[in-house]
Amino acid sequence: VDTHEPDEKSLITYISSLYETFPEPPAVHPLFDAESQRRAAAYTEQAAQHRAWLHEKCALMQDRAFPSTLIEMKKLLSESTRFRQEEVPLRQREKQKLFHHYRELEKYFESVGECDIEPTLRPDALEQAWSRLLMAQQERERDLTDEIRRLERLQRLAEKLHRDIKQTESGLDSVERHIESEIRRVERGVHPADAKLAAESIEQELRAMEHTVQEMFQDSHALREGRYPQAADLHRRVQQVHDRWLNARQSFTGRLVPRLSSVRMPVQQTTVRRETRTVLETRVHDADPKFQQLSEATRWCKERLKKLHESDYGSDLPSVQHELDKHQREHKQIDQFHSKVEQCVHNRANFSGEELNLYNQHLSQLQKLYAELLSTSTKRMSDLDALQDFLQSATAELNWLNEKEQVELSRDWADPHINLPAVQHYYEQLMSSLEKRELQFSNVIDRGEALIAQHHPATKTIESHLQVMQSQWAWVLQLTLCLETHLKHTTQYHNFFEEVKEAEKWIQKREEALNSTFSQSEFTLDQGERLLKGMQELREELNSHGGLVSRLVEDAQEIRPVKQRRAPITRPLRAETVCAYKHANVAIEKGSAVTVVDNSGRSRWRVRLGGAGTEVQVPGAVVALPPPCQDAIDAAGRLRSAYDRVIQLWQRKQLRMRQNMIFATIKVVKGWDFPQFVAMGAEQRQAIRRALNEDAEKLLAEGDPADPQLRRLRREIDDVNRLFDEFERRARAE
Repeated sequence: VDTHEPDEKSLITYISSLYETFPEPPAVHPLFDAESQRRAAAYTEQAAQHRAWLHEKCALMQDRAFPSTLIEMKKLLSESTRFRQEEVPLRQREKQKLFHHYRELEKYFESVGECDIEPTLRPDALEQAWSRLLMAQQERERDLTDEIRRLERLQRLAEKLHRDIKQTESGLDSVERHIESEIRRVERGVHPADAKLAAESIEQELRAMEHTVQEMFQDSHALREGRYPQAADLHRRVQQVHDRWLNARQSFTGRLVPRLSSVRMPVQQTTVRRETRTVLETRVHDADPKFQQLSEATRWCKERLKKLHESDYGSDLPSVQHELDKHQREHKQIDQFHSKVEQCVHNRANFSGEELNLYNQHLSQLQKLYAELLSTSTKRMSDLDALQDFLQSATAELNWLNEKEQVELSRDWADPHINLPAVQHYYEQLMSSLEKRELQFSNVIDRGEALIAQHHPATKTIESHLQVMQSQWAWVLQLTLCLETHLKHTTQYHNFFEEVKEAEKWIQKREEALNSTFSQSEFTLDQGERLLKGMQELREELNSHGGLVSRLVEDAQEIRPVKQRRAPITRPLRAETVCAYKHANVAIEKGSAVTVVDNSGRSRWRVRLGGAGTEVQVPGAVVALPPPCQDAIDAAGRLRSAYDRVIQLWQRKQLRMRQNMIFATIKVVKGWDFPQFVAMGAEQRQAIRRALNEDAEKLLAEGDPADPQLRRLRREIDDVNRLFDEFERRARAE
């Protein structure tokens, strides 16, 4: 084949012979490391399983196909909470073990080659996927909570609608019976005035029901818009109630009203009858004690009814509890008054003729008044109960929020003995408590909004408490931002000074070593070698520690003057707000520039807004003093000076040790006799002489010419050189 154009057959023959000549390649690469591949495969398998779990759960968290029932939604929320509290911590520990495995794998592969792991299985990619999962989980839990609130509002609305339907159906039963009864009375013959009163009463009831039916249609429409599962059934029932109301209205206008219009009396007869009745009423009322009892009962009901209509509900929990206690006593009296109404009914047997008709009219008025009074009292009792229940829950939430607020407003970040790990633990617990409390807090808000939607008579009180609750919740959230920010700044402050303190101790120990161990002037050559080696190791330590010193000097510029928060200020200090703050006429956004004028208050500081703006009082917790901290700069400066001093000390000690090492060598050389000198050989003798002279020249060049030790060194070197010359002459002569 060694030609310019070999033929194909020759090439095939040549290549075949190569395969026969060379041995079979090994099944495994000769540099193959089975242990490294086993470790990499184990990590890859675990990481792939973890990634698959992350992708699966992330897809689940992004699913928004929620069920339509409240029970199933609460079950989903419970599963989400269990996932967050049980499965996530378990998987997080698994992730940490996986990352530790990867770090060990990296260290192992540093000695055997590159760590060949798929990029999507490396810690940074897995950490990104983990963050996406946590974000998706938080968003899903928030959406679940919002949907549950919506379904709970619909559930309460459905329950209210169900009650309204039952009450209206019961009212329609009464109206229908009343219409039929009045029709029979008109047919039998009834006084026109009585018939008119009865008709007006029926018409009022129908008009009130019309308003209720309209509200029920609005509620059923809201349920249908909200996709409530039983919305169609409730709407059908509302439609049936509406149809019954239409029939009752038609029966009233088509059957009862025409019959009433046919009942007529001559004007003169009516007038005479009315005058006669008035005279009779006056005579009977003045003469009959039972009629007087009826009148007294009617007057009592009117007075109590007027008092109920004018009664207040209270503006806070103590006043509402007072109103409830007072009304419970009044309601008991109203309920017991039923016996007197019954007594008036029994007294009817003592009358006959015109007196009986007159008594019946007044008795009917009393019965209606008492029924209205009892209904109004019962409703007020129910309204007060609902209001007290809401205010108790709202006050409990506000007390909890106020407690958290006071903790942050009174926290002294400048306390030199502050327990930062305990504060960090408190912060984590607070955030967890807020997350758990949010559902309970929202339920109280929803209850208040439901009372307003139901036109509760104490709407203003409820609205004011809702506003305070929402603003206090928002304020506590802002305070958690203050807590997080101040905790970060204070931790940096204390960590910085702790690092400076440790660095100073480290430098002091090295300085003591230089002034003791490395300050020996008399030693053997072996001891000198060990000391020089120790000096070099110490210099390497000092060099590596220099990076820490430089970093601390740089960090000092970013440390905030935490200690200044407690110290009285002698001049206005520029500062910034770490959260938004709104109170009365003061509104400050997060990150606003302010000037601290007075920080003598325990929890409140006086600051000036803007450049030459107005001065206002704000909680000190919302204000952060910007860097730098003069104490930190001074501490870093002292550390830098101490480090520079120990470096200079090392240089002096190292120079002196090299001098002493040469003196020790000279001492050994001067102790040689001629036979020892000759026994070493010419090359070794020249090497020793050359090394001594070179080291001496370096020291003489580096040191101060006026140094007595260097002058001594020059004399000693001259003596050694003369000794070498003398021995060399004798060696050549022999």
